Amino acid sequence: RGDSIRIIGSVNWIDDTAVAFEKYQTLGVAFTAPNFVSIDNPRRQVFNEKYLQRYGKVPSNLSLLGYEMMLFFANQLRTNGVYFQDGLNNAKMVPGHLFQGFIYQFSRDNRLVPFAKFRDGKLTLAETR
Repeated sequence: RGDSIRIIGSVNWIDDTAVAFEKYQTLGVAFTAPNFVSIDNPRRQVFNEKYLQRYGKVPSNLSLLGYEMMLFFANQLRTNGVYFQDGLNNAKMVPGHLFQGFIYQFSRDNRLVPFAKFRDGKLTLAETR
């Protein structure tokens, strides 16, 4: 198609079954995906295996989020102490364990926004801003 319009939406659109994944790929839709973790990420695969062994089911996205946040805050407390927000103000980007990372410089919200797209039928990281 000759369209030059970029479609950017929320990764939550994927939960809406009215649109087939193929349409998202065909149209080149980019999704804001702040909690994106590739299914090919080796750390995610290890987490999934350990979670499955312990709880007998595949971890939900909330489980991944909780695990990432606990690691993030534990690392910040170890690195910067109880006033870790001051350390975050000086850090340009803090890499994540599962996620792409965090930018809390001069903000109380994560300013790093990963974008995901469907490629070959699989949701993949497109870029990070």
